[in-house]
Amino acid sequence: MNAALNYLESLTGAVARRQDQTINFGKVDWQAAQRHRVSVQYDRARSTSPSGVRTAPVVDLGTASMGSSYVSVDSLLGRWMWQASPKLSHELRIQYGRDLQSEQAPPPLPQEPAISVGGFAPEIAIGPDGFTFGTSNSLGRTAYPDENKVQLADLLTWIHGRHQLQSGVDFSLVHDHIVGLSNIQGAFHYDSGTTAGHAGGLVDWITDYTFNVNAYPNGGCPSITAAVHDFCFRSFTQSFGQQAVAFNTQEWAGFVQDDWRSSQDLPLTLACAMSMNSRRYPAPKFRAG
Repeated sequence: MNAALNYLESLTGAVARRQDQTINFGKVDWQAAQRHRVSVQYDRARSTSPSGVRTAPVVDLGTASMGSSYVSVDSLLGRWMWQASPKLSHELRIQYGRDLQSEQAPPPLPQEPAISVGGFAPEIAIGPDGFTFGTSNSLGRTAYPDENKVQLADLLTWIHGRHQLQSGVDFSLVHDHIVGLSNIQGAFHYDSGTTAGHAGGLVDWITDYTFNVNAYPNGGCPSITAAVHDFCFRSFTQSFGQQAVAFNTQEWAGFVQDDWRSSQDLPLTLACAMSMNSRRYPAPKFRAG
């Protein structure tokens, strides 16, 4: 038993965690002519959090179970504004943006069994309120999402008397790539009660650890005299299937609006808007086996 407890203790310790954020912004305005103005702006944001998926001061995880999160956002906006007259203006905007968010699992410790997918260790959860080590089953989202978007917008404004009339259209093309299948390394759950030969999560795990390390011919559940090696974990789960999916979305929108100041103290707004989108998903893939 001491060897098992020493093994658990070797998986614990202090882990340095931090979160770094960088935000950059740049803009250039150009008065191309008396009635024409062009502007270009770029927004950039980065966030990195090594071992920072969990933010609580103390967590019930092994030192190699603390996932890292990363966020990368870029946006480039171009704008052309035309002042045809003091009462008529036109604006055209085009924008490109990318949003990439991901979480990554750290490599396993040398003493952990790197026997699962990608050379990682499966998750071991000792419950009900115990300790979890191995690869966290929620850290499979390496692109959640990876989204690219191109947007085009056109706006026309006309002032006539007490009316300000506006009409505009908006069109967007969005491409999403998602890698979000979790628990691909698998997870063993030791959270049984003290019935059916079990003695609680920690004792059940110690039993499995002891019999595995010493290569006994049979296991300890439901009893050490069992003729067949029965493991003591309550359940094992693992996800299989397509890990990544990509799809495209088209979005259209348009509006007409009238801001009417019927009196000094009574402004009225009348508007009509319409929007629609079309999303195309890939055909599902099935594998016989």
